[in-house]
Amino acid sequence: MRGLGRFVKTSAFQLTLRELRTQISSARTWAILGVVALILGLSGPFQTFEYLALAPRLAYWMFMSSASFWVGNFFGTWAHNVCVNRKVPFFARFVIVGISAGIPVAMLVTLLNLMVLNYGYDASSILTLGIYCIGIAFAVTGIFELFHQSSKTNEAPQVTKILSRVPVEKRGKLISMSVQDHYVEIVTSRGTHLTLMRLSDAISETQGTQGLQIHRSHWVAQNAIKSVQRKGGKTFVVTENRQELPVSRTYIKPLRDAGLLV
Repeated sequence: MRGLGRFVKTSAFQLTLRELRTQISSARTWAILGVVALILGLSGPFQTFEYLALAPRLAYWMFMSSASFWVGNFFGTWAHNVCVNRKVPFFARFVIVGISAGIPVAMLVTLLNLMVLNYGYDASSILTLGIYCIGIAFAVTGIFELFHQSSKTNEAPQVTKILSRVPVEKRGKLISMSVQDHYVEIVTSRGTHLTLMRLSDAISETQGTQGLQIHRSHWVAQNAIKSVQRKGGKTFVVTENRQELPVSRTYIKPLRDAGLLV
């Protein structure tokens, strides 16, 4: 169970769960899946027109399209987030994500067809199905990667006001802020800087950077959180620059709401 706890707390896994939770709550996602299922159910591809009547065929394609989408989406998104965290080059990331999404979908489709349609698969047909599913996963991955790159290019740069208090040579990605006597220590990817102000005022100047107050003396940028750990009954946030910041009980709920703590 200890190993499982560490596994669940990895940032890539947490980010994947948050992204899927957002998509699951999206009415547009379910509407698109419904339209796809309706088209497939009425047209009856892959011999389902011959195998199934209209009502069970529509049910089959609704379940098949939804299940394969969520399975492929989960494993593909997880692989993408792991690759991004480890700075895997674009082409290698493209291949890894495509394979990571395609293989589980191929396994799911094979299992469902064996159960519902009683297909007789041999090694050759399973291999063909796997190649087909991975090919589709590559196509979908390519579309999402191109969309992601385009949105990054067109995205207006966000300026965080608090960074204007930091010397130019220390301005970088905002990681955390902590109280030091009457000062606030601002930690960026390029160094630290003390500024005379209250933490509440400093937090009000972090617009453009999504973050969480985790203690009366600590604030952390959400995209700088590497993991959340428990030690001796206490909870700590570990940042990408290896800081260990304590989380007080008052601020446990925001961490859970953000999907960072199970």
